[in-house]
Amino acid sequence: MDVKVMDAESGVKASMPSPRRGWVNAPLNQLPNKSDAIRNFSPSLYIASTCTGLIGILIDVSPYLGRGWAVPTAWAFWWLSLLQFTGVTVMILLRVTRFWGSIASLPSSKSVDLFFFGAVAISVAILSEGFVRYMTHYFGSGFLVAGPALWWATATITVLLNVALPFLAIQAHSRELPEVLPIWIVAFVPGVVTGSVGPIMASVLTDLSMARHMIYMSYILVGLSFPMVFIMLTIVVMRLLFHGLPPPPLILSLFFPVAPLTLMGDALVELAHGSIHAFPQDSLLNPFFNFAHPGLTSALMAGGLFFFGAAVWWALFAALAAVVVAARRRGLAYTVAWWGSVFPLGLLGLTALRLGTLLDVAALEVVGTVLSISTAVMWLTCSLMLAARIWDGSNFARAL
Repeated sequence: MDVKVMDAESGVKASMPSPRRGWVNAPLNQLPNKSDAIRNFSPSLYIASTCTGLIGILIDVSPYLGRGWAVPTAWAFWWLSLLQFTGVTVMILLRVTRFWGSIASLPSSKSVDLFFFGAVAISVAILSEGFVRYMTHYFGSGFLVAGPALWWATATITVLLNVALPFLAIQAHSRELPEVLPIWIVAFVPGVVTGSVGPIMASVLTDLSMARHMIYMSYILVGLSFPMVFIMLTIVVMRLLFHGLPPPPLILSLFFPVAPLTLMGDALVELAHGSIHAFPQDSLLNPFFNFAHPGLTSALMAGGLFFFGAAVWWALFAALAAVVVAARRRGLAYTVAWWGSVFPLGLLGLTALRLGTLLDVAALEVVGTVLSISTAVMWLTCSLMLAARIWDGSNFARAL
């Protein structure tokens, strides 16, 4: 007897072979052809690696956790994120080498896999931030050279992806407005992520010249993503106004726009904080390039609050839509879109914690902590569901 498996994009149920009976199902028992695990392996799984690394950072920056166990726990999550990133990369490389046709056809297909390749740079940026946070803590300042080198490599990848992914999506064929999904924003976010990590690294460097160049490049990377992010947000709003909510299996993808809004705020906050270290007042040679001017840093902090507020509005809107759809359907089936709520909510919590610490606002620290706990619960839930689907092969039943 066959069982029904829900397609992640369309929500249509397709027949798949029934699993073997027994206490423990055999691995990949949902796949009639085991090679489909490679052929249909999606780069969307980079989001899982990113979320794992983000959980570690949330633990590390929490003002309520003791450093004696918070840092080792965060470091463990960094290693788990690195392991997940490596595993996903190996599988993607296998797909490229064995089933190149499935990759080459992405720009001209309706698949959302193309846009998820933007998550590669996001994952590397999160790993590079953790590299400086944990490696220098455990092994000393010698790793301060390797961290920025990794960041500059990430910046290069970010520029390429930020240009190549939209071009590939546009040049292949035209698209109708109802086809637009919030997931597409993932392709335009890498510049903001890498731009927000740059100042964090710059703030711990002893070489002020290198720190300043990282600040300069961070501004450029944020500007690289800024126009396209807001153009895409406008298109997504138009799609919602004229064609309603996304299909129920993708309703949680409405949280994706929270990520770039939160990251814009976080980037501005980190640029203000990092510039104070990179541009000390007693070493300025050119007053026209005083990136640590009190007026500029104050404006950046105010901008961070502004974008944080915009992200809160979108998060509340997405939560309301998800609750209404879940109530109507008596629940939501797991799809990759579930990760679309983990990453943005974690970023929202991270920005709240950073703003609360820098501005000395206890309420923001409480909000950030509540969001961090919610993110951890969602991460654990999604991880268990994803692990089960990877084990039985239903996660690879068909391409996204």
